[in-house]
Amino acid sequence: MTSSHSDPNLARLVAIESDIRARKLDTAECALENAKHQAPGDPRIDYLEAMLASALGDVPRELACLQRAAQSAPESIMAQRQLVRGLYLHDRVEDAAKAADRAVTRHPQDLTLLEAAFRCNNDLGEFAQAERHLRAALALMPDNLQMQRDLANCLQAQGKHDDAIAVLRGLLTVLPDDAGAMLGIGDVFIRQGRMDEAITHLERAHALAPDSASIQFHLAIARGETPPTQPPDSIATLFDEYAQRFDKHLVGGLKYRVPRRIAETIKARAPALDIDILDLGCGTGLVGAYLRERPRQLIGIDLSQKMLAQAARHGLYTQLRAGELLAELRAAPEQAFDYVVAADVFIYVGELREVIPAIFRVLRRAGTLLFSCEATHDGEGDLALRASRRYAHSREAMRSLCAVAGFARCHVEDIDLRFERGSVLPGFIVSAEKD
Repeated sequence: MTSSHSDPNLARLVAIESDIRARKLDTAECALENAKHQAPGDPRIDYLEAMLASALGDVPRELACLQRAAQSAPESIMAQRQLVRGLYLHDRVEDAAKAADRAVTRHPQDLTLLEAAFRCNNDLGEFAQAERHLRAALALMPDNLQMQRDLANCLQAQGKHDDAIAVLRGLLTVLPDDAGAMLGIGDVFIRQGRMDEAITHLERAHALAPDSASIQFHLAIARGETPPTQPPDSIATLFDEYAQRFDKHLVGGLKYRVPRRIAETIKARAPALDIDILDLGCGTGLVGAYLRERPRQLIGIDLSQKMLAQAARHGLYTQLRAGELLAELRAAPEQAFDYVVAADVFIYVGELREVIPAIFRVLRRAGTLLFSCEATHDGEGDLALRASRRYAHSREAMRSLCAVAGFARCHVEDIDLRFERGSVLPGFIVSAEKD
């Protein structure tokens, strides 16, 4: 920072910043207008205006100021960092990725920009670009263990299994008792069908971290068992990472149909939407989006905070909560909802013997449960865990569970859930009605 003698604007700008921090926003606004006339083109004024806009909750103005500052001072690393950070924090991740990609071209040695470029591209599923940025960051900090873990995950996401194992083995040379690295290697071996090698690493990991639900889950798969459910932490992490590209990828790319069909069913039965709905595993809020209007009450539950942030943007949910499905159902009052919906949620839950009765309890006497499942194939039994790490259920098992829980009627509608690897993924939607 230059002295006030060589920088006559400094004292004025410091005073404006102090006013903003003190929430004297009208005073700061007037002072900023004067500063613009007296020192046009000073990028620090753009920073302060962005700071003021943030304090006022004016996101478009804040981002416009950060864009202007970055354009007027392309050599300023701080200007580029602030722009990328602002775009990312306001869920403009695609724009943040573009800004970060441009910035690292100009400033290839800046670790903060490289890490930001990696994170943005990784969130968008642009794993090859994310890998390039992460390797550049590791060239600057080769001993950074977290970046090595991130690189292994990025490589695995691209199907570069041998490269991922090499990175994880490198981690183990530094931290020989790192259960996370052993779990990562075991996971890759499972995906390659190398079960004996997977078991060796996962048993070592289990000895080091016997309470890890994720290690237990993977060890069961390697042993040829079907674990009853996925670890909640793993699901939350998966969908936190998936949140930014979920709608575009699943609805746009894979033609995901379930939320629309569930919303159509509800609107056909209750067109006035004078009903209370519990949306389990609400994700980005697609059921609410397809309803297009707010019901009397629409509560969304999800493990992923980032998914919930996306759902909030629809403005249709009366309440959004982060929580585990079964715990939330047990905490809810009896007979509180007309509909409970679960769109492609039970494919991650697996065993439903406790879940279906818990839903029955919170439904009103004429209430309805609507949920989707991937369908098992002949010979798979009632519950199967696929290579995708999603569960498939049999129609007969779902009918039986609903009947045992007390539902009076159970209708099963076959549906093509979405496309996967160029083929249609068959499934079904269950409508279970309480008498």
